[in-house]
Amino acid sequence: MSLPLGDLAGRLGVDATPDDVELALRLTRLVRLNVLAVDATAEAVGITTPEAVVLVSLAAAGPPHVLSPTALHGVVVQSPGGITKTLRRLEQAGLVERRVDPSDRRSLLVELTEAGRDRAREVLDATTAHYRWLLAGVDEDDLRTFSAVSGELLGRLEGRLGFRPSATH
Repeated sequence: MSLPLGDLAGRLGVDATPDDVELALRLTRLVRLNVLAVDATAEAVGITTPEAVVLVSLAAAGPPHVLSPTALHGVVVQSPGGITKTLRRLEQAGLVERRVDPSDRRSLLVELTEAGRDRAREVLDATTAHYRWLLAGVDEDDLRTFSAVSGELLGRLEGRLGFRPSATH
C-alpha cells in the first residue's frame, strides 16, 4: 500500500524532505512486517521470537553454551522482567537450565540443554530459510552495502538506547 505523501512534512511544518518521510515510513513498515514474519517463523517451531533469540544466542556462545541473564537481556532486547519470564518458559520447557554461577554465587547462569540445542537448530534453519527467501535476487553488492549500513545504524541505536553492541555489526 502506498500513501499519497506529497509534501506531508511541509504541510505539517516538519523539517524533512518528502524523501526523508518516505524512507522513514518504508523502514518502519519493513521492520514491522519482518517482525511479523520472524514471529511466525518462531511460532512454527513452537516458541516465541524472544525465546528463539535466547536459544540461538546460547548456541552461538559455543560450548558449554552458557550466558548470563544480563548478557541475554541485551541481545534479546527485552526488559529485565521480560527476559526473566522468557527464561522461565524456556526452563519449564526443558530447553535451558538456570544454575548458580560458581565464580559468583549471587549470580545465575543460563545453560542450553540438549533439547534446547535441537530447538535452536530448528529455529536457525527456519529463520535462515526466511531470510534466503526475502533476499533472493538482491544483488550481492547491494547486500554488502545494506549489511554495512544496517550494521552502522544498529550500532547508533544500541548506543542511543544504552544497549551493548551486538556481534552483528
